Amino acid sequence: MIKHRFIRAVTDFKKQRMAVSRTLTDTLGPNADHLTMQVKDCCSIDELKTLIEEKRDMLQSALGARGKAFWEKYKEITE
Repeated sequence: MIKHRFIRAVTDFKKQRMAVSRTLTDTLGPNADHLTMQVKDCCSIDELKTLIEEKRDMLQSALGARGKAFWEKYKEITE
């Protein structure tokens, strides 16, 4: 499993998922609680990206002026 980088991929995803949750909390405060629980339930990077994309309009509205910084950080985390 290590040879095929499977374990590393899982570890990387967990770090990405935690970083997205942290960024949401840092940006939205307690208002991010429900969404961070949904992020925690994601099992893959694709699932995480789908969730965030589905919430894009809500996030744009909630983030306001902080939106640009959030989306830049999100892109950095998930690439």
